[in-house]
Amino acid sequence: MKRPIPIYIRTAIVSLLMLTLSVIPSYSRLKVGVVLSGGGAKGMAHIGVLKVLEQNGIPIDYIVGTSMGSIIGGLYAIGYSPDQLDSLVRAQDWTTLLTDKTARSEQTLSEREDDARYLYSLNFGKNLKGSLPQGIMSGRNLDKMFKKLTIGYHQAVDFDSLTTPFACVATNAVNGSEYVFHSGVLAQAMRASMAIPGAFSPVRIDSIVLVDGGLVNNFPADVAKAMGADVLIGVVFQNKKVTASDMSSVGQILNNIVNVETRKKLSDNQAICDLVLHVDTRGLAVADFTPAAVDSLIRYGTETAQAHEAEIRALKPKIGGEAMPRRILTSPPSDEVFRLASLQLDGVNEDEARQIRKYCHLDTTTVLSFEQIEDVERKIVDEMSYTDVTYRLDKREDGYKLVFNVGEKKKIGMRLGARLDNEEIASLLLGIRYHLNTSLPQTIGLMARLGKRSYGQARYTLGADRKKNASIYYRFEYNDINAYEHGNRAYNVVYTLNKVALLFQNEMIRNLRMRLGYDYSYYTFRDVLSSKAILRGVRSTQSFNAMARIDYDSYDRMPFPNCGSHFMVDYGLHSDRFLIHSGSHRPFHTLEYYLQRVIPLASERLRLIPTVSGRHIFGKNYWYVLSNVLGGPDPGHYMSAQLPFPGIGNMEIVEPNNINVSARIRERIGQKYYVWAGTAIGMLSDEAYSILRGRYLWGLTLGAGMNSFLGPLKIMGGYSTQTKKINFYIDFGWNF
Repeated sequence: MKRPIPIYIRTAIVSLLMLTLSVIPSYSRLKVGVVLSGGGAKGMAHIGVLKVLEQNGIPIDYIVGTSMGSIIGGLYAIGYSPDQLDSLVRAQDWTTLLTDKTARSEQTLSEREDDARYLYSLNFGKNLKGSLPQGIMSGRNLDKMFKKLTIGYHQAVDFDSLTTPFACVATNAVNGSEYVFHSGVLAQAMRASMAIPGAFSPVRIDSIVLVDGGLVNNFPADVAKAMGADVLIGVVFQNKKVTASDMSSVGQILNNIVNVETRKKLSDNQAICDLVLHVDTRGLAVADFTPAAVDSLIRYGTETAQAHEAEIRALKPKIGGEAMPRRILTSPPSDEVFRLASLQLDGVNEDEARQIRKYCHLDTTTVLSFEQIEDVERKIVDEMSYTDVTYRLDKREDGYKLVFNVGEKKKIGMRLGARLDNEEIASLLLGIRYHLNTSLPQTIGLMARLGKRSYGQARYTLGADRKKNASIYYRFEYNDINAYEHGNRAYNVVYTLNKVALLFQNEMIRNLRMRLGYDYSYYTFRDVLSSKAILRGVRSTQSFNAMARIDYDSYDRMPFPNCGSHFMVDYGLHSDRFLIHSGSHRPFHTLEYYLQRVIPLASERLRLIPTVSGRHIFGKNYWYVLSNVLGGPDPGHYMSAQLPFPGIGNMEIVEPNNINVSARIRERIGQKYYVWAGTAIGMLSDEAYSILRGRYLWGLTLGAGMNSFLGPLKIMGGYSTQTKKINFYIDFGWNF
């Protein structure tokens, strides 16, 4: 039988426990919920508010958000600090994130050229109905970002188990009801909460179709209250009540309809809050994701919270107690290297899975970085022609299980481009690409341009990968060209071209492409309205042409690059006979080059852009259609042998040898407006060896431009000694 503990010992133990508890700070206090409203880019201001709340020692026990508020809130919930969120949003390329385009740095030169032609692209799988777009953008790049930032949370989890309990709101598009995420895959929940209808494809979970939560509850304070929050602090950007005169555009009308539907809910939710911070974004809109706008919005959030610091501190006695230390991510999860315990491919059959493993070298891979996982994703979509691929990393005791969920094979891709200018008025470009169901990538492409200069092209391409391929194509062109002499319209030429070509290209070196080609071309002149000597011998003719070309492009972005270089050199051998080259049938040669560099100056907005270009024809019996041409806004705009020159707006035939040296100063105003001024000197002669003793040209140009999601708008004027008159040119859209 055990002896009882003496009373004096029990008394000492109780006294010691009471003394210990008396020196431990009490964490028994009211629970604080922070509510972050939707607002697109305006949601960057949430970061500034969170900074001030933490600086003032306000504990955050629950965080709830809608749309952009769900993104900031969700990342905060898994351990990102406000400072980390600040750095993170500043480092993103929002221009690319808010599209489905591959980042320019990851594209091949051919893909960059397509981006510079087409405004919109769309891919269809075998199931055409299921492939129809459900938004302008699928949200592919946003999905990748969310996955990257939430590594470790790719499996479904209870959001109450996160570092800070979290919830977010989406809208059930089937019945219009509110859908609250308290559990699930974190990246999927954030993506659903910001799926703006029409802009981004909805998120489907079983039979539920989810879109932006701002349609039903843009400020979900009631959700935080239901989770157990006793004290509520909220951040809103809701627009003030507007009048009829304020609704002058479709966007403003639609925005106000949404506001009207959610205004009562907003008012009710604000009423249950202890403090609501109304951030004045000072004219910045929901789509202002430029670096300067992001910087301003974070600052506005900070300033708004600092202006209410007295009210924030006044809440502390009500809350009671101090904030407990919060677990912060020591480094972004995306910096990790993942040791693979297993790898799984879902959505494909065994043969397709075997092809993917072999093509992406997955069978011999045991360790992958996040960049390598993204590279596998890109290869599956861009090179192996699948419509989509997502992945998840499931952490296990022996490493990570990597699962790729692969969509169906692409069957048809469609692309559309459009432009307006004061020369051709309007032009359209349509491209269609059919992907053959083969192990080695093979495509059939159709392209048509409608306008004053029209063409159609059919191409078959066989590619070992997207950087190395061979193609054969047929091209038909209809050209109706006005040629000028010294600034005055001199004559009009109408001709057609039928061309069959074989082309090989290799882009195995970053930013560099090498091409070899051979083609047969037949020119038929329909109408020549001129008595000019240069046109007296113009007649229908055939040509056999061999070419070798190198392109280099390291521009960081288009159409107004901040840095980088562009270089091109093209050699051509031309003859009207396939094998016999003698007498009047002796071939001639062409050499063309173009070098441009964008050089940052002292100001981050100011750029110097020097350019050297030229073209030389070696041989006497060259054809009119391959004559040297100066003028126009871009190389090859009117004819393949055309180079731009300041102050020459239209096409002017010049001597067979020319070298042009130019320099332009460009200033950025705001984030999307530009002005520039430039000058150039041109040297022209009949013989290459005498070009320094030949004819000289001088030109001056002034211009202004704007970058928009529909393409660049450029307004240019200039003067040259070739035209001896002022020239104006306006164009809107991409060049093709």
